[in-house]
Amino acid sequence: MPDPDFLIKQGDGASRLEATVENSGGTAVSVENATVILRIAPISGGTLTVAGTAIIDQVGNGTGGTGAMGQIHYNWGANDTAVPGLYCGEWQVRFASGTVQTFPNADPFLVQVTAAIG
Repeated sequence: MPDPDFLIKQGDGASRLEATVENSGGTAVSVENATVILRIAPISGGTLTVAGTAIIDQVGNGTGGTGAMGQIHYNWGANDTAVPGLYCGEWQVRFASGTVQTFPNADPFLVQVTAAIG
């Protein structure tokens, strides 16, 4: 089984998922005035289990001292971590121009929801 990029316990939601979206060359991409959706599905395939709006942490065009370019996060919803398992994730960015780009550009990141004890 591949190593997950993010671990969270079943039913938890306090640890937000954070990222900096980067192009294929590794350069952060401005998400100014964009809409970002976190999309997560079981690694085995099937329907999305999460399709929620992410928060953009970038301030302005991201070139200032705070809120660096491309920084985003997602606060887990009440049912987002209800089912243990290994999931594939991606960030879908709809820019102000209407164009869409998905990050990461190659393989998705992996989220492991571990089973609660009781």
